[in-house]
Amino acid sequence: MKKFKTIFTVVILSLLTVSCIVDDEVDQDFSQSPYIVGFAGKKALVSYFEDIGPVEQGYNVNIIGGNAGRATTGDLLVNYVVDTEASTATEGQEFDFVDTSGVLRIPAGADFATFPLIVNTGGLDPDMPTILRLKLTSVQGNGVVSSLNNVLDITFVGCQSDHAGEYFSNEVPNDGLATITQLAPNTYEVSALPFLTSGGNKIPFTFENICGDITITGIPFSNLIIGSGSYDETTGVLSFNYTIYSGGSVSDGVLFDFSSPADTAFYAPIP
Repeated sequence: MKKFKTIFTVVILSLLTVSCIVDDEVDQDFSQSPYIVGFAGKKALVSYFEDIGPVEQGYNVNIIGGNAGRATTGDLLVNYVVDTEASTATEGQEFDFVDTSGVLRIPAGADFATFPLIVNTGGLDPDMPTILRLKLTSVQGNGVVSSLNNVLDITFVGCQSDHAGEYFSNEVPNDGLATITQLAPNTYEVSALPFLTSGGNKIPFTFENICGDITITGIPFSNLIIGSGSYDETTGVLSFNYTIYSGGSVSDGVLFDFSSPADTAFYAPIP
């Protein structure tokens, strides 16, 4: 019996030793994993409708993961390029670089750096939006570029829309009334989504009008909708064409089954 106890104790101590070694190795792997670097967002909209001279804008490049969340002990040098095939904006026209080195430095201990860009407000096209696509390519130091956040599209807009007001639509549930509120230049919220309600209440949605290109940008269940639209300058009527896929649910648990194909709703301004 005494011999059995001795063997059992040795086995337990061996297992504990192995466990500690494995834990140490896992922790060491995390501590040596590279930092993951990427843009804070994938798209940015720059809107100016008059020439107020050069304006500096900033776009963050963040440390978004890696190294078990530890602060950096050395600088990270992030290399970037302009995707010339995808870009339609021209340096010296819509924008100018503050730094032309192609390298952005995230200082030791910091979790982001700001990419500065000069916007030439008098150089934006009043009829057509243009795009500058920046792409992160590599990191010098203990870091890698995120494959999901490596591209930023900056859209320059020199055209201005104005849709704020009260509207009527036969497709809006209950009373047919909707209010359109401007949230930002060329960005609006509509108080009532056509055809559907949530618990009897109207469902708001947002859209952008970028030089006549209207896109539905958000509703409470945005993964279920694809939408676009058009604007009649003569009548002031806004139309939205969209599809809501069946089998979804809104956040309050109200189920609906709204079938394809897409339906179109017309919003006429109330004088």
